[in-house]
Formats: sequence, structure tokens, C-alpha cells
Amino acid sequence: SGVGVKRHGSDLHAIAANDGGLLIASAMYLVVWAVFDGELPSEIPLRALGSIIYLGVLGTTVGFALYMYLLKRLPVATLTLVTLITPATALILGQLLNDEVVGSEVWYGAGLITIGLMVHQFGHRLIPAKVPVE
Repeated sequence: SGVGVKRHGSDLHAIAANDGGLLIASAMYLVVWAVFDGELPSEIPLRALGSIIYLGVLGTTVGFALYMYLLKRLPVATLTLVTLITPATALILGQLLNDEVVGSEVWYGAGLITIGLMVHQFGHRLIPAKVPVE
């Protein structure tokens, strides 16, 4: 979708793109819920409710609007790096704020992903420039 917005929707307002994306995602979530579960929970803990509200307001609405705003101003390849860094950031926050246990294999994997992203983003600086032969 990022490539499509960059190519065809340069005049598309970030909020309009956000609304369209949320409408499609919400409909798909409802279909999946209806097919695989279809039952409402009998009780929602306060912490879970707070998490749902936070993700709905900041994680989805504000985050997606900012993503679309930046999409108009940055190259797609640069902006999509954010989607690759987010899971590692979530691991760190989960361990620090929620006392989640994260195994060493996961940290090694996150490290490899980070190294790969660094090579992708800055690898051109490692290759010496070719000097033209006269």
C-alpha cells in the first residue's frame, strides 16, 4: 500500500488514507473474528482494556496518520525500515515495562535483523567509490 500511495496518491491526505485503511482492516478483522471465534469475552481486565484503547488511539490512528504523512516526504525504502524495527522495539519495551521473558534466540534474531537493516541503509558507505580511469 505504501508504494501505491507513493505512486498514485501523492495528493491524498494522510487522514483520508488512514480512514480507508482502517475501514478495510476493521471489516477484515470482523470477518476473521466471526469465522474463528464469534464470541464476546465475558470479562475484560482493566490492563487489557487500557491496552486496547491505547493501540486504537495512538498505535493505529495517530501512528498510521504519521506514517502516511511521512510517506509523502520520504522514499518508500527508508520508511518501510520502520516496520522492520518495530518488532525489536516491542521486544525491548515488553521486557522493560512488562517483565516479559525473551529468550536469547530471539535477541540473536533481532540483532541479525538490525545488522541487516544497517547494511541495507548504510552499506553503500562501506564500498569504496570507483575512481574513473583516464
